[in-house]
Amino acid sequence: MIADDLSGAAECAAEFTPAGACACLRLVPGPGLGDAATVVWDLDARDTAPVLPAEVIASIATTRRVYVKIDSLLRGNWATLVAAVVRATGRPALICPALPRLGRGLRDARIQLASGHSLAHYTGSAIEGLRQVGLQAGHYRLNASDPSGHGLQAALERQPVTVVDAQTDAELDVMASVLESLPAPYLAIGSAGLAGALARQLEIPRGGCSLGAASRMAVLVGSRTGPAREQLSQLALSSGEPVRWWQPQRDGADAFSDNAEDALLRLYATRADESSPLQGRELASRFAKSVLAQWPAADVYVATGGETARALCDALELTQLDILGQIEPGVCLARLPLPGGTKYLVIKSGSFGDPATLVRIARQGGALQALSIEKQA
Repeated sequence: MIADDLSGAAECAAEFTPAGACACLRLVPGPGLGDAATVVWDLDARDTAPVLPAEVIASIATTRRVYVKIDSLLRGNWATLVAAVVRATGRPALICPALPRLGRGLRDARIQLASGHSLAHYTGSAIEGLRQVGLQAGHYRLNASDPSGHGLQAALERQPVTVVDAQTDAELDVMASVLESLPAPYLAIGSAGLAGALARQLEIPRGGCSLGAASRMAVLVGSRTGPAREQLSQLALSSGEPVRWWQPQRDGADAFSDNAEDALLRLYATRADESSPLQGRELASRFAKSVLAQWPAADVYVATGGETARALCDALELTQLDILGQIEPGVCLARLPLPGGTKYLVIKSGSFGDPATLVRIARQGGALQALSIEKQA
């Protein structure tokens, strides 16, 4: 699997992780993939030009199934990434970024959102987006007259790349079945929706993945989306803990806005400042380093936003993560192999979840219960 950001890489990796096993999520090129059945490469290329290292190309050549994770709203340099992988493999490719459980579909090769949703960032045709990077693509729409997808299989044989419409998980299941019926190795391109359909087709045994009790938990909210900020607000209200707001200083002397006492549960967030010259990965990097400078270190880190999670991993000098699964849909648990002992990271997209998502994570990790006992004592 190849992904353009860490939260998406982790979510799709979890779909293919059998109960009791783990997926290998590589953050940088290099040897040491181990014997994991699923290997995921995070290219960290949402806002940069994606480059396929030699190790990635070599790993593609040894597997029948290659999955390219792109954003369900077609954010970032998704078309450039797709073109690079298609040209490197020469395999028939199916593209469908639909994510029905979040009300995100594809119709006439364009993003279609459920009524009341207004998160679309890319409003053009996926086919036109591919054409702009020099890749010709066909288009196919599943219909009632072709329930088993025989027409889709023929379409995949005619074009090197086929964009397929979908609004439901049932349609994604048909695509997964067609892909698995192809005689040759294939390339599947989509969000966690198509990844989940392929996992169902492969009948990967799924099991619960529990966070377990943690003595110290640090929650990092670098994402500035509405859902992420509402989740932070709800967690602060439920725990009674203050949010430690961080804002970069022009002289590099970054600091938090208060000197709150140490606690078992610590909440960190970036304060919006449109005038700041720092944005994107540089902002996330300095935020993560500032959090890690706090004492003592946490046993579990919760990162909201793929850029924040990646910056945290880079600050910890990690080269790979072990993806253990999902503690709830869209919320992934990773084991961090660190020299000082194993830590854990919960990864969640900034735009995902309901207002109580962070509260449930903190409760499952025992942070809210431990905090309550500490305050009573």
